Amino acid sequence: MKKKWSSDKVKELQRWMIKRWPDTFTQGPDLRPLSLQIHKELLKYRDENPQLSSRVVREVLKRHTSSYGYLYGLAKNELRYDLENKPVGKVAPEHRAWARETLRAKQKLAQKVRKEAKKKLQEEKKGPPRMALRKAPGEAAVSPVIRYKPTRRRLVKPEAESAVDLAS
Repeated sequence: MKKKWSSDKVKELQRWMIKRWPDTFTQGPDLRPLSLQIHKELLKYRDENPQLSSRVVREVLKRHTSSYGYLYGLAKNELRYDLENKPVGKVAPEHRAWARETLRAKQKLAQKVRKEAKKKLQEEKKGPPRMALRKAPGEAAVSPVIRYKPTRRRLVKPEAESAVDLAS
């Protein structure tokens, strides 16, 4: 089964939505929570943009509402807003709690990924452990390859001796 939407369509629709409603969809650290039925409002604009389909709108909203900025704004703000940035209702306490939990989970996952990447980088720099270089029973001895950095050596010439007359 072939997808009816692609990543390019989603990105294109995101760009259009940012141009059309910059205060609502521009990415940032503290976004305003959207109204619960925002997808129905968006589908009313099909005559402006033929790319608008329920699947693509769903994917765009999924990406927008799962961003750090949106989750932070949902946890912090008390009101929800429509496409024209008019307040339309309050954020339910369970939605705020869900946003805080999701933020914590994302931050923990990002911390774990960073820690693993750092550990992997350190292991790559370290090289094979020393025990692996020793001779195993019945095997030929393995010697490590030692490479030296090329250095520039300069000859230091002594200064010309000058005669100093101490008797005066």
